[in-house]
Amino acid sequence: MLQVDKDLDGGQLGGDISWAPPSDVTQVVSYAIYLYENVTESRSSLGADVLKGTNKLSVLPNTPVGAFDQIAIYTRSQLCEQTTPFAAYLTDAANSVSSITFEDDDLDASEFGGLLAWNPPADMANVDFYVAYIAASAAGASKMQVETAVVGGSNELSIGADAPTGSYTHLVVYTRSFLTEQTTPVALALVDRDASASTVEVVDQDLDAGELGGRIDWVAPADTSRLAEYAVYFASDAAGASRSQLGGPVSSDNETLSFAADLPLPFGTTFAVVYTKSTLFEQTTPAAVAASDVSASVSSVSFNDLDLDAGDIAGSISWTEPADTAQVTGYIVYAAADDAGAGRSLLPDGDSALVGSSPQTL
Repeated sequence: MLQVDKDLDGGQLGGDISWAPPSDVTQVVSYAIYLYENVTESRSSLGADVLKGTNKLSVLPNTPVGAFDQIAIYTRSQLCEQTTPFAAYLTDAANSVSSITFEDDDLDASEFGGLLAWNPPADMANVDFYVAYIAASAAGASKMQVETAVVGGSNELSIGADAPTGSYTHLVVYTRSFLTEQTTPVALALVDRDASASTVEVVDQDLDAGELGGRIDWVAPADTSRLAEYAVYFASDAAGASRSQLGGPVSSDNETLSFAADLPLPFGTTFAVVYTKSTLFEQTTPAAVAASDVSASVSSVSFNDLDLDAGDIAGSISWTEPADTAQVTGYIVYAAADDAGAGRSLLPDGDSALVGSSPQTL
């Protein structure tokens, strides 16, 4: 007799039982197959009788073994069933994975992605596939498959970014034969990693309207264990729409990005957004702040020339200070060929005017 258990759960059978017929089958009408326990001689039928000439029984998956330890085959004539069967110890395969590991490299809250790995069963004879699910319990309640089945021999599965966690609590891995999938998985509690930056601030030290220069600051996430770098963009909204990157990647141990003055504010830009990035994925939901363009120009400039010689000037220059002087450290005064500053030259003491020092005497 040959019994192949393709139900991969311990305590359950499934698969084919086959046998060689007796040398004389003249009076044999059929075969009766049972689960059998030798000491008590108790037995449980595995299905309908198999007619002579068919020397195989396909056992449905998830058939419970119970306390039985053998399979017994009885021949049956038109009159009766034999009293002494042919029996052999059954094979109950228990082919579960072990040591599941998973690190969430999707750094957005309520989303997961990364490498799911496991150790294979000791006996791989009938393990044809592995199937992974996200589930509402360690037993696989309300499970939903993630990615496609993995062929036996490969012991890991890459889960793409942005998979929603929903109300699920576990990752579960089942082994599958060509007959059936396990009913009892091996589970790992799902830890959803939320590693977003916070408290983003744009410090605009370029005092011209429509231009930026200075730095963008932020606070690092509390969990930086999977953080590889930051990416900073200007965007049209807080979700990062129509974004354009500012500079290159920022290392994970840095919380500021400096950039040169005279950067034209991109058309439609209203936000600065900061994304965290693992070695696998950039998050989809950034930390954001409105990009405030500081305009701090003086106004109402006046000069009364008290030097009466041609070609010479002397007197007091005065102006109205900007409404916002938070980033203003002083004023520089030039003589120029036009009101755009062409051909300008620094006046004596023209770089010594501090905030609050108007008027300036030359």
